[in-house]
Amino acid sequence: MEVRKGFKFTPLGLIPNEWKVITFGDLPEKSNRWGITGGPFGSNLKKSDYVNDGVRILQLQNIGDGDFLDDYKIYTSKRKADELISCNIYPGEIILSKMGDPVARCCFIPLNDRRYLMASDGIRLVVDEKRFDKRLVKFYINSTYFRKKAIEASTGTTRQRIGLVELKTLPFISPPIAEQHAIAEALSDVDALISSLEELIAKKRVIKQGVMQELLTGKRRLPGLSDLWEIKKLVDMVDIRSGGTPSTLRQEYWGGEIPWCTPTDITALKKNKYIYKTNRMISELGLKNSSAEIIPSNSIIMTSRATIGECAINKIPISTNQGFKNLIPKDGVDVEFLYYVLQTKKQELISLSSGSTFLEINKGKLAKVKFYLPKKKPEQSAIAKILSSLDLEINILQEKLNKAKLIKQGMMQELLTGRIRLIKD
Repeated sequence: MEVRKGFKFTPLGLIPNEWKVITFGDLPEKSNRWGITGGPFGSNLKKSDYVNDGVRILQLQNIGDGDFLDDYKIYTSKRKADELISCNIYPGEIILSKMGDPVARCCFIPLNDRRYLMASDGIRLVVDEKRFDKRLVKFYINSTYFRKKAIEASTGTTRQRIGLVELKTLPFISPPIAEQHAIAEALSDVDALISSLEELIAKKRVIKQGVMQELLTGKRRLPGLSDLWEIKKLVDMVDIRSGGTPSTLRQEYWGGEIPWCTPTDITALKKNKYIYKTNRMISELGLKNSSAEIIPSNSIIMTSRATIGECAINKIPISTNQGFKNLIPKDGVDVEFLYYVLQTKKQELISLSSGSTFLEINKGKLAKVKFYLPKKKPEQSAIAKILSSLDLEINILQEKLNKAKLIKQGMMQELLTGRIRLIKD
């Protein structure tokens, strides 16, 4: 095989001649005895060591795939953190996860506190910044190339786990330091764009929630509209239909032309309002030989089992499995308005659910749920139109975010392997 000019064969494939293949264990300073360390054994840090304030403990829930996740907060005393000094980790350092999903993901430690304490499944990495750009190190650890090697070195079937010994032996591509800085800078610029889009989307969602609270409760009325609102039970607003599953033992019941929705199809929408297709289809024979029904387009299909209250408006006639309660609006009810007002009812629906194996809301209880809504459909439609415009803004931003993430993935594939060079010796 002919080797591309200026490149050489390595265990990680073709890389530029000036680049090296090292191991993960080469990344810290040689003199740093705690440059790569794991968290404490479980017996050394128990729930009884948790306190309301002190040194923050970082758990798997805090380690994102590139980003620190700040929601989960627990603490231990300074005295306990001092006892486990080898498991302390400091702002600006890298923390990795021993456990999936995915294994060996990493992020930087935030600058908020003086120090932190890792839980048992954390790994501390202190990069020798004279030889390596730690930003590039973070990008490479979270790349598909390193992730594949980490998974191969992991153990466990239900949940993967990587040990320190195995981690230290994993191969690592190392460009010259000047080129590391250039690559890290380019990828950091894309990260900054992604972060700005994520922040803007979060702000737009907060604005939308505020508008929903005002418009869907009648606290704020639209100009020129002053008709009374009324309280109605759901059964007075919609026909409630259930779903069903044809026998999976009968091949002729499947693969037809009737879309058949499961909760997974709703999850795949990622909060988008409309559903146009499903992953599986059933036949006319399957429909006739099950409790599934055809739900006319522009109805609401709503999960009613395990996950309660996730909704979508079906833009095509559709059937569902038994994990749904499907709502066909009656005259005088705007389906878009109903969709939005259902978003405010999730906690109430969950509170009305029951079941030992999984929660489920039955048709009788659902039918009695009360709604406060404009008496006339035009006001419902006007409110829904405003909320839809906010959704459209969020969706446009989300598309930009998705494109930015794809661009980043493409850049990582090219830059981290040297296929595209930013600096040439």
